[in-house]
Order: sequence, then C-alpha cells, then structure tokens
Amino acid sequence: HSTSSVRKYHSLISGALQQAIKWKWLKQNVARDASPPKEVNPEMIVPTIDEVKLLVKSLPVPVNEFAALAAITGARRGELCALT
Repeated sequence: HSTSSVRKYHSLISGALQQAIKWKWLKQNVARDASPPKEVNPEMIVPTIDEVKLLVKSLPVPVNEFAALAAITGARRGELCALT
C-alpha cells in the first residue's frame, strides 16, 4: 500500500478505537502506539515550454488540441472530456 493509504487507514482505525473508548468498549487506543509512515512529497518535475510545444506537435490532430488546451488552462482529463 502507498504511504498515503496507510496513513488514511491508521487515521480511520485510530478514530474508531477512540470512539470505542468513549463508549467504554475498550480501555486504550492501541493505534496511538503505532507510528504511521511519514508523508513523502516527491519533487515535482515541471516541463519547459519548449518541451510542452514539442509534445503537442508530436501528437495526432484531435489529441494535440486537447493537450494544448490542457497545457494552457491546467484542465484535468475529466474536465476536458466534459467539454461540448
């Protein structure tokens, strides 16, 4: 599992166990003793304008227009597909 998935599971389980303590079903929250992995933020590699131009030019005609629009606007795939 990815680091973010493990962190989400840990948070969910810890919250559930904390609620069980409030309801007096448990005496302690063992998830608090666990150490979820630290979140890792990899360095983002942003293409240059020339690299984007080269990519757009290398694509076939209908696709290159969507690629250019995505590059100019920052629109996501779903947003581009929803255009009419």
